[in-house]
Amino acid sequence: MIAVLPVLKIIGSVLLWVLAIVVALLLIVLFVPVCYRCAGVSEDPEPHEDPDLDKVKENLSGYFSFSWLFGFVRGGISYPDDPAFKVKILWFTVTGRNKPGKKKKTKNKNVRRTSSKKSTETENGADAENKSETSDTSPESEHKSLFGNIISKLQCIYDKIKKVFANTGYYVGIIQSDEFKSAFAKAGKQIVRLIRAVAPRKWSVNGTVGAGDPEKTGKIMGITGMAYPLVLNHVNIRPEFMNYQMDIKAAAKGRIMIFTVVAVAMTIYFDKDIKKIIRMFKKGA
Repeated sequence: MIAVLPVLKIIGSVLLWVLAIVVALLLIVLFVPVCYRCAGVSEDPEPHEDPDLDKVKENLSGYFSFSWLFGFVRGGISYPDDPAFKVKILWFTVTGRNKPGKKKKTKNKNVRRTSSKKSTETENGADAENKSETSDTSPESEHKSLFGNIISKLQCIYDKIKKVFANTGYYVGIIQSDEFKSAFAKAGKQIVRLIRAVAPRKWSVNGTVGAGDPEKTGKIMGITGMAYPLVLNHVNIRPEFMNYQMDIKAAAKGRIMIFTVVAVAMTIYFDKDIKKIIRMFKKGA
């Protein structure tokens, strides 16, 4: 018994160290924020009379990048230079790697040649059967089958919409219930919390916008004016009333705490009122 005690102490100390490492890693994942940056540019410095969408597409560019744990994990995407989303851990690319082309197989060519000779002897006898099979896969039959599938899908959508309208009174009763109001208030509070956690801390939009018509440009500027308390010190757009122009530069950066995202998801998932409302909606579906 005395000889077993040192072994148990060693096992216990090892388990404590493992538990401490797991807890430390979990705390790092939850409380070390993910930093991100993004920017977009639409270069259209000269106003013009007619809109040119092709020119706008050609002059569009932007990027999105993120990093976590002092660059231990990082990645991003850039348009049009590098449109593939890449994720790197240290110097190793995890996703977005260029896949090498498939190599052509050069072995067993003689076997393939001999087998192809034998297969030609049986092809002549199978021509008649192939003709009957190809008649069944004619373009007309393919169009008929495709049309039938579309009709069946539309019928399913129609049946679902019809069922929803038939249960309109049921859904209205749910929306007017106190349980729905309570669940909606709780879910809305958590969604606002999530938006605040994800929203960029610094962002800006600068440039010149012209819709080719004074009235349309005025509406755009009116929308900006309505959101003035939110866009103050962030948006600086100069109007071009008589011509088309889309010369804008936008940039944003922020950070996301994984703990906040997990907390919001867990709060919504385990809330009794929200679960009850979801069950009620599924029951009427």
